[in-house]
Amino acid sequence: MTGVHPGFSRFGELGLDGDLVVGFAEKPRLTAAIVSGGFFAFRRGFLQYLSPDDGCVLEREPMEKAAADHQLMVYRHPGFWQCMDTYRDRELLESLWREGRPPWKVWT
Repeated sequence: MTGVHPGFSRFGELGLDGDLVVGFAEKPRLTAAIVSGGFFAFRRGFLQYLSPDDGCVLEREPMEKAAADHQLMVYRHPGFWQCMDTYRDRELLESLWREGRPPWKVWT
């Protein structure tokens, strides 16, 4: 699976002491988090983790079980990555393109 560093949290982060909020950071820069970039390459043997059930969700039981069995490796993608799950994400990516500074454009 591809592991990426998302850069910034999408949410405000709470520092807690029990139920008392002792710190707050709005959309803090993430320093160590590696998340799934959504790109996968599998060996044929991974098929054993899949269920024919229509409710089988790749990112749930199959991936969780493969990780528990030590059968999942990560490629840490060091370059630019940005999801495009929401209208807001799309607007961000389109603005980078319009402004002539898309970090994913590596050709001239």
